[in-house]
Amino acid sequence: MALGNKNIMAENIQYYLAKNGKMPTDMIRDLGFKTTTVYDWINARTYPRIDKIEMMANYFGIEKSDLVEDRNNNPFKKQLEKEVVDLNEVSDDERDRLISANGQPISDEDWAIIKAVLAKYPKRD
Repeated sequence: MALGNKNIMAENIQYYLAKNGKMPTDMIRDLGFKTTTVYDWINARTYPRIDKIEMMANYFGIEKSDLVEDRNNNPFKKQLEKEVVDLNEVSDDERDRLISANGQPISDEDWAIIKAVLAKYPKRD
């Protein structure tokens, strides 16, 4: 683990923003950070001071180490990478194995809605 790695910090800030349904502008407003400073962190141009790391950790409800350390061993990330599928190619039989919402299977009615929405997106070549 390399402390002070700007790329790891940038990736982790982006990860926790997305995980918490936040945009950089939300964090800027909520924590009173300068816009250019936050975007420098997100784009791996600079590295935040420890007091700013602590503020972000408290904001996301995580440990400082969650921002500083490489998350490559994070099971959530590995699960996402392993299970990416094209929903247009999921059969009704595979649906319950591959897709759920809050741990519950998708109902037939909801699956029909999802398929109708997906039908609006043309296949790429």
